[in-house]
Amino acid sequence: MIKLKSPSGPGGQPPLDSLAATFDEAVRLHRAGEVVKALEMYRRVLAIYPRHADALQMAGVCAGQLGDPANGVPLVRRAIALRPHAPGYQLNLGNLLRMLGKIEEAAAAYRHAVHLDPLFADAQNNLGSALLLMRRPEEALKPLQQAARLKPDFPETQRNLATALLALGRPEEAKPVLRNLLKRHPGDAEGRKLLEQAEQAGGTAA
Repeated sequence: MIKLKSPSGPGGQPPLDSLAATFDEAVRLHRAGEVVKALEMYRRVLAIYPRHADALQMAGVCAGQLGDPANGVPLVRRAIALRPHAPGYQLNLGNLLRMLGKIEEAAAAYRHAVHLDPLFADAQNNLGSALLLMRRPEEALKPLQQAARLKPDFPETQRNLATALLALGRPEEAKPVLRNLLKRHPGDAEGRKLLEQAEQAGGTAA
């Protein structure tokens, strides 16, 4: 959380510890799935301190979760203007842009997040996923391989990596990825379907 510098003054502004407590309560509600209540609390923080980057960013995330990514994007962009080197902000901007169908802009945001933190597995995965949607599997492969190394137990990454390999005509490489996925998550129906596709393409049985 950013450190607030505006002191409590005679105009009735709450003390800083009270403002921080409001933000912390918003985060708690957000994590508990109380998105509407969390958004209201983030707005309370912003009414007092409009340059609170974390509250701006989280309010934007809430907007997306409530089905309003168009209003979430400018909030996250304002947060990025205040903290341009925060990779998580870029990730969430990309997620909101993707909700709006702006896949190329989303990919650019994910790429920026990866540039800021190459070990950010979620950003690597989301970049690869966006590139797959843009029918660019050859470009998607590297970030998805990195994401799989960083977060080997994340089913979506394994499925995305296998999808890229299949799109590149490399089913023999996709098979072990999918078998490992199903070993960890035997009920993953999408992974099972992809493995069947890989086996058919490769002409081998599981």
